Parts: sequence; structure tokens; C-alpha cells
Amino acid sequence: MNNIYLLFLSFFIKLILLKYNKDYYLINFILTFSITYLYSSDYKISFAIALLYLIITTLFKYTFEKKSKIINTFIFFIIIILIKNIIKLVKPFTELINFICLSYLLFSVFEWLTHKYIMHCDKKSFVYNLLSRIDHTKIIESTCDKHIEHHKEVKPDMNLLKVSYKESLFMGWSIFIYIFIFGLITFISSNYVTGSNFNIYYLILFSFLFTIIWCYLWNKLHPIMHNYSGEYSIKEGPYENVIDLSFINKLFYKNHKNHHLQKGTDKGNYNVIIMGADEWFGSNITKINNTNYCKNPEVANEEICKNI
Repeated sequence: MNNIYLLFLSFFIKLILLKYNKDYYLINFILTFSITYLYSSDYKISFAIALLYLIITTLFKYTFEKKSKIINTFIFFIIIILIKNIIKLVKPFTELINFICLSYLLFSVFEWLTHKYIMHCDKKSFVYNLLSRIDHTKIIESTCDKHIEHHKEVKPDMNLLKVSYKESLFMGWSIFIYIFIFGLITFISSNYVTGSNFNIYYLILFSFLFTIIWCYLWNKLHPIMHNYSGEYSIKEGPYENVIDLSFINKLFYKNHKNHHLQKGTDKGNYNVIIMGADEWFGSNITKINNTNYCKNPEVANEEICKNI
């Protein structure tokens, strides 16, 4: 297909998407994959470029909320115009890109599912029921109860009334083990799907390092988001008292603040560290609206409802 015809077709589809003022990530992914495949005839390269576009545009949405559609559309047309050069650039690293991007996507979905259905005690959900059946240590039920208590203790200004359970603010070593197991399954799956051929020992190392980083970031940033200065040590979970990460807190703070401020069935922003799934599943809350929630007489006296 001639490049100019492809450009006009892509421009027309993009105009339709922009008209509805929504980020149709699945459509954009399919569109990017299809266009790349027309040029490369290689589904692995097409998958790599489409995944890169999906993740990059998603992260731009969190970083440049108001300008993200313009930026993401611009990136899309750059891909179309320079498609042959981009294919040449990506080709030597195709399997590695697919491995990293697919793993990121799966981890983001995992965090979203865990936070939404486990930590928020959706006991009717398939996810909660499935995992609780194999959870002989009852850590899922305990995590659920402590997280709900955490939400009750957070004031509208994100400060804490009290801290009944430190586990509601931190990820301990027991949680670390669960995440490590899931991480290993994820890396093994990504390795198989993308044909990356990493040795199992490398996959174990990847899972260990990833879990350490994930839990460490949570343990450092989550307390900062709630102005909590209580003591915590590496004996309890991945943590240290030397490095100050408050400078990157602003990248995550607003997203997590909206998670706490939005109440009821419209609650969202379940991704805290690995952003993405909230955008893909339509639960990224950027504007708080508790009008319907506060109509319930049982919650009308809550502080969040007093100014409505």
C-alpha cells in the first residue's frame, strides 16, 4: 500500500477517534499492528511496535493528561511516516521488546486485579473466590480487611487519622513471596509467547529483582502519599532509610489521591505503581464526583460529603 494512502486512511480513523474524545487503546493497538504488518509482513515486529505505542501513549496520558491526545496522535503519525526506519530499528531487538512490554502489561493488569478485587474485598468476584480457595494462610482475607480499614483511616487531605495496621501501608515479606511467584509465572509466560528463550535461572532472577523493586517503591512512596513517618525496617519488608524518593512522589500522588477521594461504585485508580490497566479498563479517575455516593443517608455525614 502506498505510504500516502496509508497516511490518509490513518488520519481519517484518528479523526473519528478524536471526535469521540476517548482513548480507544484496543483500536489504536490493532491499527498500529495492522499498519506495521502491511510493511513488515512480520507479526513479531508488528506486535513489538504496537505494544511500544500502547505503553508509551498510556504513560503519556498519566503524565500529560490534557495534552495526551495531541501528543499520542503526533506519535502515531510519526510512526506512519517513518514506519520503514522504525521497523529496521526495532527488528534486532524484537523479542526483547516484546518480552519487556508484554511483562509490563501483565504486571499492570495483575496490580489492577489484585487491588480492585482482593484488597477491596470483592468477595463475589471470580478473582477473589479463586485465590481464596488456595490461600490456606488466609493472607488474602487479612489483606482485604486491613486495606478497607486503611481507607477508613484516610482523610480527604490524604493524611491519616491513625494507623491500625502497618501492613495496610507497606508490603511485607509474606506479600513479597506471593508477588514473586506471580512474577515468575508472568516472565515464564512472556518468555514462551515471545520466543525470547531466556534461561529459567534468568527468569527467576528477573522475578526476584522485579518484586524487590515493586515492593520497595510501594513501601517508600505509599507512606509519603499519606504523610506517614512511622518506623519501618528491612526486617518487615523491602525497605531502607537512606534514599529519599519524595521527589518522584508527584508522579504517583495525584493518581492515588483520586483513588481515595472517589467513593462508591465509581472508584478507580487501582494501579499505584505500575500504571496502565486503569486506562485500558476505563477506571482512570481524573475528576472526583461523589454526588451519587453522598445521596445515601448512611454516608451523608462522612467528611467527603460535607462540601457537596
